[in-house]
Amino acid sequence: MNAPLRTESSRPVVLIAEDELHMRLLIERCLRRAGFHTEGVARGDDAVARVARGGIDLVVLDFEMPGLSGPDALRRIRELACGQSLPAVFVTGRGCCDPADSMPPLRVDACFAKPFSPSELAGRISTLLADRMPKPVADNGKPTASPA
Repeated sequence: MNAPLRTESSRPVVLIAEDELHMRLLIERCLRRAGFHTEGVARGDDAVARVARGGIDLVVLDFEMPGLSGPDALRRIRELACGQSLPAVFVTGRGCCDPADSMPPLRVDACFAKPFSPSELAGRISTLLADRMPKPVADNGKPTASPA
C-alpha cells in the first residue's frame, strides 16, 4: 500500500484522534502554528484505518473515545507495519499518566493530562519529530543553522 504524497513542503503529518471536537480543533490549530500538517478523527477505529493508509508521522490519541479506546487503537496501530515505530502521544482526562509505567507494551512517547498546555504538547511533538521537520535552506542550497 502506497503512502499518499506529501504536500505543504513535506511537513510532518500528525493524526489527532480526539472525540471532543473543541479539543481536537484546539490541538490541530496549535500544531499547525508549530509547522505541522494535521488530520483529525473522532474515533479510535478511524485512527487505526487512517494510519493503515500510510503517511502519518505521529499520532495523538485521546485515552477514552468511541469505537476503540486510545490504548486499544494504539495496540492495533502497533500491529500494522507502518505503525510499529510510529511515535504516539496520549491526552487524557483521567489525570496524570506516566507512559513508562502505565502502558509499556504500547511504547507511548508522552502523555498529557487534561487540561494541558497546547504549546507544551506542540513542543514535545516537535522534539519527537525533529528529524522529520523540513530544514531551512539558504540561497546556496545548504541547510542553515537552527535558531537558538
